[in-house]
Amino acid sequence: MGNRKLKPQVKVVLVIILLILVAIVVENLIKLLVNVTEEVKTKHELKKEQEIYMSTPEYAEEKYVEACVKKTIEYLNSGDYESLYNIIDPDYKEYMQIDSIDEFKNLLATYIEGADSVKLLDYGMQNNRYICEIVLVSGANTINKRILVKPLENEEFYVVLDDIYSIEKFNGRFRVFDDEIDYNLVYRVNRGTTKTYVMDIKNYTNKDMVGSYKNTYLMKTNRKTCTVQNVEELENVTIPAGGTIRLNFIIENVSTNSYTFPDDMLYLNFESVDGTRKSDSMILQWEYWE
Repeated sequence: MGNRKLKPQVKVVLVIILLILVAIVVENLIKLLVNVTEEVKTKHELKKEQEIYMSTPEYAEEKYVEACVKKTIEYLNSGDYESLYNIIDPDYKEYMQIDSIDEFKNLLATYIEGADSVKLLDYGMQNNRYICEIVLVSGANTINKRILVKPLENEEFYVVLDDIYSIEKFNGRFRVFDDEIDYNLVYRVNRGTTKTYVMDIKNYTNKDMVGSYKNTYLMKTNRKTCTVQNVEELENVTIPAGGTIRLNFIIENVSTNSYTFPDDMLYLNFESVDGTRKSDSMILQWEYWE
């Protein structure tokens, strides 16, 4: 059999198919080139943006907060409780009434049981402290925690552990007093679902005041009332004649992350063992300058 020649029509079809294939290949090459060019351009822009960001105060602040958190976790992991105790916020020590490293070690016994690494997820400033949301990685386990970092001079810092959201110190800005008694709000501490009012109470009389504060409650600006949670602690209270005691009023925190309905009034209701009652209200919607 001799060679069979392709018909002109077939040749035309083959040429058309070949041209289409070539066009597809060229188009894909162009798309690939464009994508590579865009990717290079994007990486270049991202690198440029990163270089610009690394020269900003915001970047320096982020690295500072990260370093504070990492140093804190390093102290915990290594069991260097003395170094850790030295950077614990004095307000936290006073609020928790921690007077020694041994007391502090007992408090931290179950806080963090070792971590392979720590990552700063987010942070923001409130009441002169950074609220740091972190994640701790230990093997296959991850644990979310909160640490407060209070910046000091020369890159130093204080920290607050215990998953506390905020500690506010009032330095005498909220007080109620008369001839018999003086209430001085020292701290307000937000932790999870509770809010603690730390109060110094002074007895000006020449007799011990013995009774209960279990009916104390907080009223918010939306008129919602929040009762004390630590009733047992407040049922049997003795304020010695001429003396001062410190009491914690632990109240349900109905708006940990919201200022929509701030605290309005704290109603301090004292009922003595002889049945007499003394009620005082502390306005929390104003402050006078120190």
